[in-house]
Amino acid sequence: MGLRIGGVTARIHPAFLVLLAVAVLGGQGLAVAVVLALLASHELAHLALAQAAGLRVREVELLPFGGIARVEGLEGAPAALRALLALAGPLDNLLLLALGVALRQAGWAGGPLLDFFLEGNLSLALFNLLPVLPLDGGRLAQLLLARRLGEAAAGRRLRLWGARLGALLFGAGVALALAGVLVPNLPVLGGFLLLTARRPPPEEAFRSARELLRLRLQGAPGEPLPVRALAVPRGTALLAAARNLASDGYHVFWVIDPEGRVAGTVDQGRLLEGLLRLGGAAPIERLLDP
Repeated sequence: MGLRIGGVTARIHPAFLVLLAVAVLGGQGLAVAVVLALLASHELAHLALAQAAGLRVREVELLPFGGIARVEGLEGAPAALRALLALAGPLDNLLLLALGVALRQAGWAGGPLLDFFLEGNLSLALFNLLPVLPLDGGRLAQLLLARRLGEAAAGRRLRLWGARLGALLFGAGVALALAGVLVPNLPVLGGFLLLTARRPPPEEAFRSARELLRLRLQGAPGEPLPVRALAVPRGTALLAAARNLASDGYHVFWVIDPEGRVAGTVDQGRLLEGLLRLGGAAPIERLLDP
């Protein structure tokens, strides 16, 4: 379940909630509160800039290293804006780091909690700037690699690098633990990076469908196009449904339940919007009216 705030669905990954609970039970409640505040500030920086640029933010999922935002219209935005959006989170952490250092030098704050605050901001900023997906640095690297490889190919390569980095961090954490040195952040960050790096973002599913469709409806201006009806069973993935689209008509999907009855219809426009918002793996019935 997600919390709706100003039209944006905010989620926390279930495994992350388990980790937070373990930390609280271990007497690290204050540290957990600081980490959550830093993660929230990091994501709010992304969201504030996106909304200021006129983009619609659908959903944010908090992860141990930051978060993943579903931003409508991002893939069509200018490269400079996309770069600024990627940098917004790490820059927010660096600004908080500078503020903490200034407070310490002025003698207005100090102690272990401030040390943790400074280390947390520095770690979040540096980790998120690593040039692998789905980290912010990976989004910057994707913009650069796209000039040579194309955006889809660049995304696939950077997700592969992200998965390899995750495996390396996870393996290093396990190896150190076996050697008697506990560094819990390594396997946690490595595991999440390994899992999330292999999951294409919703905007990439939309781009794949758009490239498949070319989104060009053939026909003279003002000339009506044929409407094509397609029947698909409940549980059909959105991207699988999109692969049935052609460019010479407008499509309406009849969603069939296990009893063979029509559960509802999804038109082409809603299908493409759903690809962007929910991702290509989401079942088509999620687009049906309640």
